[in-house]
Amino acid sequence: MKTASMSLQQLELGQTVKLASLPNMLFKIVALHCDGSYQISTHLDVKTQLSYDHVCREMLSVLEIDAT
Repeated sequence: MKTASMSLQQLELGQTVKLASLPNMLFKIVALHCDGSYQISTHLDVKTQLSYDHVCREMLSVLEIDAT
């Protein structure tokens, strides 16, 4: 019996991603942490920025235009 191995590609700084819990928003990766997690950020308006820190890779999906 074959088992499907799920390999997640490594993401890069500046790459645009979607967060699983907020699929209608686009985020940029602004930091990579040594534990393999990411810091992501987006601008809600001119003065407001939304950031999440220590987001695991499994919570992020790559946009098709960024996927290679």
